[in-house]
Amino acid sequence: MPRRRRRVTTDAPTEPLAALPPDSGETLEYERVEQRPVPAPPEPPPRAWYDEVGWALLALLVLVAVGFAVWWFAFHRGESKRTVPAVIGMPYATAVNTLQDRGLKVQISNEIHAGKPGIVFGEIPPAGSRVNKGTTVTLRVSKGPGTVAVPNAVGLTEATARDRLVAKGFQVTETRVFSQEKAGNVVAQSPQAGAKVAKGSTIRINVSKGTATVIVPNVVGSSVGDAETTLAKAGLKGVVQLHVPSAQPAGTVVAQDPPGGQAQRGSEVKLNVSTGAGASGTTGVSGPTGPTGTSG
Repeated sequence: MPRRRRRVTTDAPTEPLAALPPDSGETLEYERVEQRPVPAPPEPPPRAWYDEVGWALLALLVLVAVGFAVWWFAFHRGESKRTVPAVIGMPYATAVNTLQDRGLKVQISNEIHAGKPGIVFGEIPPAGSRVNKGTTVTLRVSKGPGTVAVPNAVGLTEATARDRLVAKGFQVTETRVFSQEKAGNVVAQSPQAGAKVAKGSTIRINVSKGTATVIVPNVVGSSVGDAETTLAKAGLKGVVQLHVPSAQPAGTVVAQDPPGGQAQRGSEVKLNVSTGAGASGTTGVSGPTGPTGTSG
């Protein structure tokens, strides 16, 4: 009779054995087979040290790239701005080169100015301003003070003449002189009215301090001290010329030269002064006393 072999695992649940068909003529034999355990999935290999270094380098490269991008943006953005340099006081050619070296454009404005011709006396926008590259800077360049006609000052009072000259841009100096004109009036000027001179030039005016002659006071009969004081107030200088014997008390002025009239301001008046010895005295200085003196 044929045999049918059947395997049965040790840990498999017991199953009912199927009955053979009747009169099959087969014999069942069972074979015990041990079930092998299913192997666990393999663990992933440990990460190598160079993997961690690689990630660190990648992160560092990213940071460097970001930093470079920020620097590039800031640097190139800053390149579009310029600081206007200070060029006032420079010759305009030097100022132009200085501005162009900074990437700026230049426009020249020649103007009348008291400064030396060709020198920059102003800039727009001013020094220190932050402007875009290629901005135009206007340079104000002196072309000298120019010429101005001198106004007339003669015949005016000193104050009026000074105001008129200053209003035209001139400076004024004055000199006091003797004159027949009223004291305080301008009697002359230099340069003369109508002359073309540089604006800012100095104009000299001569101002009258009155006539140069004064009235000579009579001081005969006064003491020598009083006579000198009176003459000084009149603008004259009393000078004792001779001491002469006279019936007048000693120290009394008995004669003067000139005796009166007019004399140049500041000139001397000669005085004869009594010695008090009497007309026939034996003391004193004898001899003539001058044109207005007396004899002893």
